Amino acid sequence: MELGCGKYLTAVNFKGRVFVHVRQYDIAKHEVRYPTKRGICMSATRFASLVQKLGEIDKAYKEIKEEECFIDIGGKLYVMIKPGYNCVSLRHVFKKDGKLLASKFGGIALTGPEWKNLVHQAPMS
Repeated sequence: MELGCGKYLTAVNFKGRVFVHVRQYDIAKHEVRYPTKRGICMSATRFASLVQKLGEIDKAYKEIKEEECFIDIGGKLYVMIKPGYNCVSLRHVFKKDGKLLASKFGGIALTGPEWKNLVHQAPMS
């Protein structure tokens, strides 16, 4: 499912397990679309956790506060919302000195319209 600007929500079966990707795709020669490193992969269970928290995340996005907001999806995966940025980031996070810090590697930021597409098109359980 296309979210916009070359970003897609996809599900793949790998070794009998389902994984969900929110990933940037590029177009190569001859109009062949291929996935890039920019994105996040999660298990079906983790994606279900994300879907369950869509309302909470959407509310936090619409009411951006003065400080960045982290919403735990499970494992080390968090949704991060920063003031001054019109996006929702899916990132792996680590703790340093008791503070949550987003990894600079791996993850993806969804603009407002891309986030709205994910919210409206995600399969609700």
